[in-house]
Amino acid sequence: FFDMLGRRAEGTVNWSSSDATIIDINQEGVAMALTPGNVYISAAVGVARDSIRVNSGEVTSIMQRERMGMFRGLRNYSVEGTFTLIDTGDELELTFSSDFRSSNGPGLFIYLSNSGTSVNGGIELGPIKANSGMQTYTISKEDAQLNSYSHVVVYCKPFGVSFGFGEFDN
Repeated sequence: FFDMLGRRAEGTVNWSSSDATIIDINQEGVAMALTPGNVYISAAVGVARDSIRVNSGEVTSIMQRERMGMFRGLRNYSVEGTFTLIDTGDELELTFSSDFRSSNGPGLFIYLSNSGTSVNGGIELGPIKANSGMQTYTISKEDAQLNSYSHVVVYCKPFGVSFGFGEFDN
């Protein structure tokens, strides 16, 4: 699992199902669908907890495969537009929509982070591809999972300043 800063961490994961008569899960994290229905599968390590909604039926599937949010600028910088993080199965894809716009600045990079104003403990996705328009960044699932981070940050590396960020809505 990943800690609050998005780093791999060690610990015992406690698994649970909101309804074990629909989907049962053991403490190794192996789930078995028993009857059709919707449940939440939860994983907890200490006070850290996350869950995902799963639909059990002829085909059992995870309901959440994407997250989205909207950018906002910080200080006197302008960052706006929407973004989506999609789990493609093999990797994650962060896509800025065509409405994306950012102030110009030296050394702008894109990060996934658990803070809008700091990239400490975050993952660098690379230099910004353009200050406006649609663009996609690919993330290895070895580096992050769909719910590992809560923010996307446009960050000026030379000056250590966040130009803006977006928080995931879901």
